[in-house]
Amino acid sequence: MGRLVTFVTLTFLVSWSAWFGAGALAPATSGVVTATDQHGLLWWTLIYVGTFAPALIATALTAHEVGKAGLSALYARLVQGEIKPRWYLFALLYMPVIKLVVALVYRSMNGAWPAFTDEPIYLLITATLFSTILFTQSGEELGWRGFLLPRLASKFGYAWAGILVGVVWATWHRRCSTSPAQTRRANRFRSGVCRWSPCRWPSPGSTRIHAAACCSRC
Repeated sequence: MGRLVTFVTLTFLVSWSAWFGAGALAPATSGVVTATDQHGLLWWTLIYVGTFAPALIATALTAHEVGKAGLSALYARLVQGEIKPRWYLFALLYMPVIKLVVALVYRSMNGAWPAFTDEPIYLLITATLFSTILFTQSGEELGWRGFLLPRLASKFGYAWAGILVGVVWATWHRRCSTSPAQTRRANRFRSGVCRWSPCRWPSPGSTRIHAAACCSRC
């Protein structure tokens, strides 16, 4: 358990420190910093460091603990494809179905559809896929699911391990927003069901199925 406590502690320390620093640099009104703004490069660097901290710390601890063989096994979880196709389908449709139900309830209560977005659909899909592959799977999934989940499962089983990882992961996300404005807009903590399932499924399979679920909720 000592190694797991070390992983969680270091991940929170690095990520939250980076995000607090980014929050101090972001405008209080919008929370958005571009590369051309003052401190823009530093802001984006801090955001990336915080996002990739789970993967970086998992990599460092694995290398120290078991060396190259352990690293190969850790990164292999990113490309394992032993999950049956129906679970990919479920992961991709899970959040869209929930959002459709919510929209229908909203329309029945208000007589109009909820506002969606002015952004082009193709841009939303492209941004979601890019974010899921680059950040969710490589930054978050590798650490929380690739490193932490199997080690907890060996002690408590995948059901309880999945719940524990979900609680820790959701708490870690609580500091993702880097300004009051972003906090109001993003509401990163979200509901327990949407944060823990299906992205926190207690299964030993590939991280790709969980990244697909995370992609579907965006």
